[in-house]
Amino acid sequence: MKHTLPTSVPLVLSLLLASTAIASPVDVPSDAWYSGTVNNFVEAGYFDSQKAFRPDQKATRGEFVELVVQLLGGTTHAPFSGQSFDDVGTDHPLYASFEEAGVQGWMKGSGSCYGSHPCWAHPNNPINRAEAAALLIRAFSLQAAVDAPSFDDNPSGNWFTEHIRAAASLCILKGDTGRPKVRPADNMNRAEMVAMAERVLMHLSYPDCSTNTKATLPEAPVKKNDDSQTHTQCTESAWRCVQSWCSGGKVVGGTCALVDEFCLNPDKVKPELPVPDCSGTSGSTSSQSSLQTSTLPCMRKPKNCLLGNMEYWEEERKTLTAKIENMSRQTSNQCMSTLAIIERDYLSIYNSYVEVYNNFNNGGDWTSTIMNDEVEMGKIIKRIDEAPTYCF
Repeated sequence: MKHTLPTSVPLVLSLLLASTAIASPVDVPSDAWYSGTVNNFVEAGYFDSQKAFRPDQKATRGEFVELVVQLLGGTTHAPFSGQSFDDVGTDHPLYASFEEAGVQGWMKGSGSCYGSHPCWAHPNNPINRAEAAALLIRAFSLQAAVDAPSFDDNPSGNWFTEHIRAAASLCILKGDTGRPKVRPADNMNRAEMVAMAERVLMHLSYPDCSTNTKATLPEAPVKKNDDSQTHTQCTESAWRCVQSWCSGGKVVGGTCALVDEFCLNPDKVKPELPVPDCSGTSGSTSSQSSLQTSTLPCMRKPKNCLLGNMEYWEEERKTLTAKIENMSRQTSNQCMSTLAIIERDYLSIYNSYVEVYNNFNNGGDWTSTIMNDEVEMGKIIKRIDEAPTYCF
């Protein structure tokens, strides 16, 4: 007697298989160029599908180091004693990852300072394409393939020249479509971060850089609970806030920006700013005195200051320009293009900042724009502070 399966079985099985599939993060569209790569990392346990992946957000040096350490087996040299990097303390969430990267020789710190003090790793700074390429080449002990594309913006003599060439020869870095540019000084976003890391494990060689196949990723190491490792809870100083004021009969300002991305539970200590009563007021009352921040410390200065402190940022501009001129004389054109990019980026934001600041006199709520410009200028100034790493 011939037996046949009920027609409902395939449907049940298909539903079961669908229910066991790992979902994509909510902010990763299924048709995005990076969706397959992100899902590959999610399936291997590197990212949580229940949390936003933030594909368009700039990848930081800390995030990149952590990913590389995990791909290579985790913190195999733990427990660690002491602190190698002055800005990655023992209570920092990425302390173990940076110590592992330092021990392995993957992370050298600014000016190759590892093993001495002070030594800065700048974990919160965005990572650029040259830095990412160098870290991957070192960490995975990669050797350049025979053939590699040439790029106009990767001249010989730069600290990153051979790292860029090696990464391009292995299809880890790709140039811009239609022009011989690789943009070594440009920052990358998180989608590009995982794409570069995945290509390392595809074992490709230029010119055959097809990425149609799926890379086999090692399972992410299980994160162990370390009772001796303490993580700092956020305090109000994790926020930078601007008090509200009245302008044209309306409440403006009242903005807070998170400046410490690694402390725990920031929303629990987010300051509650008082809202002024603007009834009965008319006309524009916006002025520099109205831009007084709360008593929280400013991002780059140890003392309280005014949002929109033009004198301060003008001095920073002069200092940055002087540093670039001094470095340019010492480097014999080895990194002139990189310094020019940094100066261009800073002046572009600075000019925008001046224009927006002047518009305060015309009323309107420009607080968030000015705050964002100050944050971006601060980041560019840190790039100059790191310049000795790749200029000397």
